[in-house]
Amino acid sequence: MEYNTIKESLLKICAFWGRGKDERPADWYSTRVALRPINEDLVRIREWLTGLCDKDWKIHIGSGWGAVSEILYITMLPPKQKSSDGLYVAICFGKAGNGLVSGCAVSCTSHGTNVRLADIPTEQRMRDGGYAPTINVDGRKPNARYNNHFVNPQEMSVNEIDIARLIEHLRISIWICKAGIAYIKSVSTDSEC
Repeated sequence: MEYNTIKESLLKICAFWGRGKDERPADWYSTRVALRPINEDLVRIREWLTGLCDKDWKIHIGSGWGAVSEILYITMLPPKQKSSDGLYVAICFGKAGNGLVSGCAVSCTSHGTNVRLADIPTEQRMRDGGYAPTINVDGRKPNARYNNHFVNPQEMSVNEIDIARLIEHLRISIWICKAGIAYIKSVSTDSEC
């Protein structure tokens, strides 16, 4: 797939997701309706990501269950991993529409409760004391706060989106993810991961 087409789709998704509440249609809170304007772009990105990872990995678009979530994300899921409980590669779109964050990530809903996943170190992008990353991917609810769940976060503002750099980072993230899963399996008493 051509880099310019992927970049255009990523920029369109960023712009769409960053629209203020006043600019959103009345039926915005229905996920299926809300995503219609960017559905073609999401499908294009899903197809592109499918070509970057192993054939047994799945691509998941996270946009909320019934109601639209604050943070749109796309995950590349290795076998036996889920967005709600696992280690995977993610692209999260900033809630202000100013860019995206990508990298290997640990699920928000399992980090700390799953001892094996808690062993995977993540970078603290959002810190107490007021530090906030340029591209904020934290929602209001604890299970939608993604800033501190990336192992190797890479921010790209809409002005900096470079598909070659993104591909390189995603490939490194896939490698980190595979290494993390191998580590979890090696220290686990059961082999569910």
